[in-house]
Amino acid sequence: MSKSELLFEKTLKLIPGGLNNPIRSVKVVKAPPKFVARAKGARLWDVDGRD
Repeated sequence: MSKSELLFEKTLKLIPGGLNNPIRSVKVVKAPPKFVARAKGARLWDVDGRD
């Protein structure tokens, strides 16, 4: 299981739908959200190391 999936499971316990985005809260989007770990200039990296 990816770090993003683990973090999303934690947010589901705290926020209805896991996020404050109404599209995701009704489960229209099937993939777990991206959790940004860092940014530099125009680049972002998620908690799984993807940029």
